[in-house]
Amino acid sequence: MATEPDIISKLRAEFVQWEALLARLSEAEIVVPQPDGMSIKDVLAHLMAWQQVSIARLAARSKATSRSCRPGWA
Repeated sequence: MATEPDIISKLRAEFVQWEALLARLSEAEIVVPQPDGMSIKDVLAHLMAWQQVSIARLAARSKATSRSCRPGWA
């Protein structure tokens, strides 16, 4: 099983890859709708929302609490 430092390291590496990808795109490219109707901006907003849900769940689990595992906006 992966350790917490391993997981954090992998998440940071993934974040660096996302930053590199997005740095190559212009603002116009990011907001243009794709064939499915969603822009890259829309997809990123979706991913960020689910990332917040995941973080809230992990935080709740690490505190062994029965409180809601949803972020405040959900």
